[in-house]
Amino acid sequence: MVSVAVTPNAVDAASRHLQDWRGWIDRGLVDVVCPMAYTADAAAFASEIAAVRQAAGRHSVWAGIGAYRLSADEIAENVRSARRVGVRGVALFSYDSLVDAARGPGFLLQVARAAFNQ
Repeated sequence: MVSVAVTPNAVDAASRHLQDWRGWIDRGLVDVVCPMAYTADAAAFASEIAAVRQAAGRHSVWAGIGAYRLSADEIAENVRSARRVGVRGVALFSYDSLVDAARGPGFLLQVARAAFNQ
């Protein structure tokens, strides 16, 4: 399986970052697209992930969540938002931020319970 972590806006990704992920999907070069939607704005996150989900067609999308800049509740809301549009998974960036002592002991467990305990 080949996955790519990319800028969410397909035009910007191709023209500014050499990430032609729509072309890669069309040519069957990748199996999974992981848009790095690292915004702290929940509405912008939802919009970016929905646009990528639509553009990806039958290909899997894993939502890239900028956990390093969000609270546990905000991370959980982004996970729920991504699930609503049909992503196949999420990637929380970065692990270090989830276990950072400055966030307090148990932050990773707090995120897990808020976002993945169903």
